[in-house]
Amino acid sequence: MSYTIESGIPVPPRNGKYPWKKLEVGQSFFIKGKNYRQLNPAARSYGKRHKMAFRVVNTPKGVRCWRVA
Repeated sequence: MSYTIESGIPVPPRNGKYPWKKLEVGQSFFIKGKNYRQLNPAARSYGKRHKMAFRVVNTPKGVRCWRVA
């Protein structure tokens, strides 16, 4: 198997799915159709890297995430 090595192709920017950095303490966002298990790992990871804390809670129609610190 051989590979073609190329130069000059720009790396696409990261397109974050969730508005972590826009949230201030006490604010939240809602995602319809998602659940705790889908969002909590992302919240923990982002919070750890940026010294923030989030609380993720299931609701009957989706999941809500608060910035708590």
